[in-house]
Amino acid sequence: MQIGGNDVFLPVSLRRTAARLAGHVGNLRAGGWEVVVTSCPDVGAAGALRRWARPLGRWRSRRLASLQTAAALRAGAAVVSLTAPEFRTQPQALYCADGFHPSPAGYRLFQDRALPAILAAGHAHRNRTLSPAAGRCPSDEPRSGGHDTHYPYGDYELTVPEAMREIHRRPGSTFFPRISPSGALSVWCVVWPTPAPPSAVPPTFDRRPGHATAQAGAR
Repeated sequence: MQIGGNDVFLPVSLRRTAARLAGHVGNLRAGGWEVVVTSCPDVGAAGALRRWARPLGRWRSRRLASLQTAAALRAGAAVVSLTAPEFRTQPQALYCADGFHPSPAGYRLFQDRALPAILAAGHAHRNRTLSPAAGRCPSDEPRSGGHDTHYPYGDYELTVPEAMREIHRRPGSTFFPRISPSGALSVWCVVWPTPAPPSAVPPTFDRRPGHATAQAGAR
């Protein structure tokens, strides 16, 4: 589920937006689905925004991403960080000609960030179907654990408030909810290897009337 970007500039409560997301996740989980939620990306990075709107867009995007993380985890979903500084450093490659919507390369970056979590969700669903006692996470125990300030690739146990902060620091990482035998909720943060950066070659656009399809730039 990728949701929330439009709410950044709408006159709506971000807490209410996150609560609605939790409701959708809860309904899907009750129906037996594994759910992956992607956090709100940095809408304030869009070059089409007026200068005064960019700091507001960045702040509300980050706030919504944090609230989404907490709400989705508590409802039983895995959360993928779509924090992507590349949209600020490579805007010509990652934005469409309108300067607001992602280009094909931009959507590919989001796809690459979410793919490991989606595959893990499919694996968990298959295991749960074959064995109802199987866990939701892609492996039984973290490989490293602990809190390392350098955060090399590995797995880390976090609280929900920590996950609300780390969602901005760990681009592409996945945050899985874990329920202890006592019913306490913790978060398992999986730091995946970073995929190859998107091509720096910007897409080309056919601007003739009736030809709005973007074409990937030739390498």
